[in-house]
Amino acid sequence: MKRVISVVLMLAVLMMAVPMTASASGKGDFNDDNHVNTSDVRDIMRMTVHEGSANRKQVWWCDYNQDGQVTTSDAREVLMQSMISSEAINYTVTDKRDWWGEKSVALLGDSISFGAGAEGNLADYCYAGMLKKAFNKANGSTNYGFMPAYTTNWSPRSEEVCGWPTMTGGPGVSGNSDGWSETDNGNRLMTFGLTAYKQYASLTYKLRSGYDFEYMCVYYQTGPSHGSFVVADNRDGLGYDQTEVGASAAKVYDCENTVNETKRTGFFRVDDFQNGFSINIVSGDNQPVTICGLGFYNDISGNAITFNKYTRGGAMLTSLSDTVLSQAASSGTLILGLGYNDAFWGHEYGYTKADFTNRINYLIAECNKNGTKVVVNDYLWSNYNTLAQYKAWGADLRAQIDEKFVFFRSELKRLAKETDGIYVSQEDTWGDLIIGYANANDGVHPVNAGHEFMATALLEAMGLA
Repeated sequence: MKRVISVVLMLAVLMMAVPMTASASGKGDFNDDNHVNTSDVRDIMRMTVHEGSANRKQVWWCDYNQDGQVTTSDAREVLMQSMISSEAINYTVTDKRDWWGEKSVALLGDSISFGAGAEGNLADYCYAGMLKKAFNKANGSTNYGFMPAYTTNWSPRSEEVCGWPTMTGGPGVSGNSDGWSETDNGNRLMTFGLTAYKQYASLTYKLRSGYDFEYMCVYYQTGPSHGSFVVADNRDGLGYDQTEVGASAAKVYDCENTVNETKRTGFFRVDDFQNGFSINIVSGDNQPVTICGLGFYNDISGNAITFNKYTRGGAMLTSLSDTVLSQAASSGTLILGLGYNDAFWGHEYGYTKADFTNRINYLIAECNKNGTKVVVNDYLWSNYNTLAQYKAWGADLRAQIDEKFVFFRSELKRLAKETDGIYVSQEDTWGDLIIGYANANDGVHPVNAGHEFMATALLEAMGLA
């Protein structure tokens, strides 16, 4: 060990006068000065020799190869990056076109990524909203992109750009008097949708105050034996059909398709909807129409960076189809916020560890094929050891949860490592602060301060303030 240390330090001395740019993956910048150089190597070696001399964040920051340990191999890799002098990845900029033909960032997540636990305006208080603002500021664009077509069930209910829609349509399915039902399907972004089977059923959305967007679009599900809909101005409740930007006539959107996938309408001018916009079902005969999400834009040239928030409560990576993962992995940057529900509840739905590994392998292949930048947001926090409601759990149950978390966390780390991406352990970053930042009722969903802390950790890892 001493011999390895002396060799690395000797090489470091030879390079002391050559400060280099950050490594290609953004890791290894131990002293957080935006450069990977010999001082980082010395600090890593110092910590390797003197165990316990660094905090959780420092350990994550200098664990270059992400194997959970800080050793001489990390120092060697940092030194190699210094010699290569490779440019740092900018996770906010991409020339890559996604599924929609745009430059974009995709967040694939569950209830935490959607914003559950944040109280108030999700665009301001959930971590995904904070990321959107930071990316928009870095790129000078104000494209809000995809957002789910519903609000959180948190109390008080938290809403995003639009409030909960007004539903009409008379008697519907599953006892829903408005003609709409909530449906789940692993073939769409993001699995949750609002589905109507009844002709003339409608959803009416209104833009919340404080937002100034010029364009909007609607995301919907296609599949065999699906129906059709139109987008209309809800003026006086009469529903005047509206026309896409650049189109000559109002359009009926046919959801019939041999393939189950998420599609979207063209763009509409927000100012054309005087009293909110309606999604009106045209066809009946038990033909479903499923609305998946909404998008709001100021730049529809395709050249601005758009942040798409593909999230829903209860989402599991193991339940998502190849089509969904291919769509998400076609973005310039993919932020993955899944794994908690897989680890805790996946077995109850028939999913196994092998299924999770299969989905990780598929994402690795897709992201590497597409050149997608990957950021893994790991919030598999096993905080039952510190929160009162979990202390009553027996040792056997805690050991089972620990074993699950070790496996699922190792797979998330592997995703980051094999795509040359970034891995952020929120549990390691938060430390004991998780007690105050997680909701007191369930110990899982972050309160507003927790969402801010999470956003800050991710932005720092991606090189943004």
